[in-house]
Amino acid sequence: MEIIDDGATFFALVTDHGKRAGMEHFVKLLCWFGKGKNGNETIKYHCIDVDTSNHTGRDCARAIERSQDGFEVTCITGDAGGGAAVQHLLPHLQRLVAVAIDCSKINCNLHALNKCLESSLQDVLGKQGIGRRTPFQLLFVFNQLWKRLKEEAGDKYLDEIFALTMNELSTNDIWKDEAEKKFPQAFRELMDKFAELESEEDDDGIDGLVSLLTERPKNLQDPVFSRWQTILKLTKTVTEHWVVIYFVAVAVKQDTTSGSYLWQLSCALLSLMNTSAEPIEDENTLDEYIESFNDNNTNEGYDLPSTKEKTLRFTRCCCGYKDLLNLILMICLNF
Repeated sequence: MEIIDDGATFFALVTDHGKRAGMEHFVKLLCWFGKGKNGNETIKYHCIDVDTSNHTGRDCARAIERSQDGFEVTCITGDAGGGAAVQHLLPHLQRLVAVAIDCSKINCNLHALNKCLESSLQDVLGKQGIGRRTPFQLLFVFNQLWKRLKEEAGDKYLDEIFALTMNELSTNDIWKDEAEKKFPQAFRELMDKFAELESEEDDDGIDGLVSLLTERPKNLQDPVFSRWQTILKLTKTVTEHWVVIYFVAVAVKQDTTSGSYLWQLSCALLSLMNTSAEPIEDENTLDEYIESFNDNNTNEGYDLPSTKEKTLRFTRCCCGYKDLLNLILMICLNF
């Protein structure tokens, strides 16, 4: 009815192919220029349908042909990768006369914005990948460990190991000393949370303490730059639970067979979380201080792009990966 009321004759089509919970889905969104509730000019949209389809441009075009019901589509946009990417989809749609013969395509602007962040952050901090030593590889390894634990032992095991680790951190003096030595700021922040909640005399304090001790991170996805929220959510999760994640990895390493995949993931995660650097001592000027940070000063070595610019070297090497992840979070939330 809105389309008729707006007198719309030309339309744009947005498509997206995905998979959730093992189910394939192909979303088709029809957009047009119309009037809002206050009579203002605006862009409106309507989901034609969501059905299953494979990833080929030909079959996705046929699915659109069955759904679009004769609308004059003059522009399409969607993902730029995969078989159903807009550059592959458009020729099939034109052959089926499912869109205007002069229909144009536009690459996804959201992915374009993500690409700006991806390129700049990877240029400075390095890429994610097997064998790489970067903050983004740390995120990936953590999520792989979390998923593998869930797959092999189930949610209940993850709940138990998280709760046991939190309890040990609050009561075990040996663990406390190690946490204070390795991650003093993160550990103090965790202890401050304990103290603050324990000092509250009402039910909110008790509920908050129980939640802190028992509620593990859930519903995490692999960190993928093309879906930027996965990077942000995982970065936030890792920085907020840094200390307990470290000791969960310690517990898994000690409890699993040497050489197993869980053991390898735990070792890789611990190694990445221990990565840090210090400057050469007795430098006189700020420039000399920044210059003294270099790859050779790291305990196990960073995997970084080469650059002669001092500030970038300082940004990448003067702190551990937790600080770099906090920096990523700050940059992206203000982007």
